[in-house]
Amino acid sequence: MSRCTRSRSVGLWLKWQMQLSKIQHEVSELEVDPLWADPGAPNPELSSSAQLHVGCDLSQAVFFVDNFPPSDLSKIPPVRSHQRDSYPPGPSPIRTHGSAASPSHQHSFYNQTSTQSNTMCSSCFAIPSISIKLIGTSVALLYGQRSLTANSHKYTRRITFTVSFLISIALSGIGIFLFVLSVNPELRRRNFVNLCVGQNLKGSPLDEHRCGILNEGNVTGRVMEFGAGPGTNFKCWENTNIQVEKYVVVEPNTYFEEKLQAEKQARGLEFPLEFVGLKGESVDIAEDGTFDVVVLTHVLCSVDSPEVVLANADRALKPGGRIIFMEHSKELREGTTVWYLQQVAAPILAIVGNGCKFLDMRSVIEGYLSNDRFELEMLDFDAPMPKMMTFARPHVKGVATKR
Repeated sequence: MSRCTRSRSVGLWLKWQMQLSKIQHEVSELEVDPLWADPGAPNPELSSSAQLHVGCDLSQAVFFVDNFPPSDLSKIPPVRSHQRDSYPPGPSPIRTHGSAASPSHQHSFYNQTSTQSNTMCSSCFAIPSISIKLIGTSVALLYGQRSLTANSHKYTRRITFTVSFLISIALSGIGIFLFVLSVNPELRRRNFVNLCVGQNLKGSPLDEHRCGILNEGNVTGRVMEFGAGPGTNFKCWENTNIQVEKYVVVEPNTYFEEKLQAEKQARGLEFPLEFVGLKGESVDIAEDGTFDVVVLTHVLCSVDSPEVVLANADRALKPGGRIIFMEHSKELREGTTVWYLQQVAAPILAIVGNGCKFLDMRSVIEGYLSNDRFELEMLDFDAPMPKMMTFARPHVKGVATKR
């Protein structure tokens, strides 16, 4: 292959990557109209040279693009805001008994993809687009370095090839790892548990904010926590005289149950702990209006519908009860370093981070809790995160008291 041909191939590959990223960015947070919700159904408004299919599970946003011209982006069917229109304020009408399945009438992009049971249309890629990008980039890097160093000294060429080869192997390895996780829900859940437990053991500068808002919210009485993970919040009550009558954990990943009990014992906490292995959207609040506190920390980003979870939290609370929350948020200032890092991290986090997404959490929380039934106090802050997690710096925390 000539140098000109190799350079042109690399250029076409990079152009395709940029085009694919643009399409994903446009579609990833939108809710597709139910009439076009079937990922296998072609859209009559799109040209024959462009089809977009969505498939696989919650952790994947899979796109098949064939010469997708920019003009076709305007022909994507009508969309509705997932945050504003899907669920009106007020108690959730959904009452499921013992089922972890999402409500059948929800039409969010993520729920539509998760109900396909990994069934793909015939023309869709069966692997996440991030894996394709990483493996493709590794191949382009190997070919590209040969063109750049063609006239260099042989030792320079050898060193450049060795470095490029090692980087390519690393990128391909990450891509394959993400693919394996994406198609193996069991492995993905176990990996997420190990990730959370390891982070909890190391501790974090964010614990100061975590414990601060929990103490400010006064966790007492009957408590319900959505997405407790390995019991990361329990460290805030070690060596304290916390007065908890009952602690109910709603957590769909049942591998966390053993870790929760172990963490509770390690922190010397004596309150009774009940584990409910369901999604926050699917839990049946049988004892409406009987809880004093609902805790939400780093959970709303990974649920199918934050609005339904907040509705269930509302239903669980008695008058005067409190919702205590701390969530990472989307960087709204486009073009900043954090914004770019979030664009890079988003497809990876969706797989390794339990389906976590970057949402405008202030808008999500205000959309449900900012009304005459709640007194809402919320603060935006930059969390002290490790350099490798700079993308997660934007945070919100606060307390919503039910009137």
